[in-house]
Amino acid sequence: TGNPEGVTPLHVAACKGHTEMVELLVKEGKADRRKVAKGSCAGTPLQSCCCHGHVNGVQALLDLGDDIRIL
Repeated sequence: TGNPEGVTPLHVAACKGHTEMVELLVKEGKADRRKVAKGSCAGTPLQSCCCHGHVNGVQALLDLGDDIRIL
């Protein structure tokens, strides 16, 4: 799910730096981590964390299996 720009709850959590929510959504299997969004939370959730300087979110996504090569 997501809005017309493809922004999902995981994108919003990543974009806003809500690391615990990022972890919860991923662990519960409620998130497509490879979905690319447009707009203010553009890119994948990992890219969004990087662009907004959310180091803890980046680390959480990498620890949960995201691939650094998708940056």
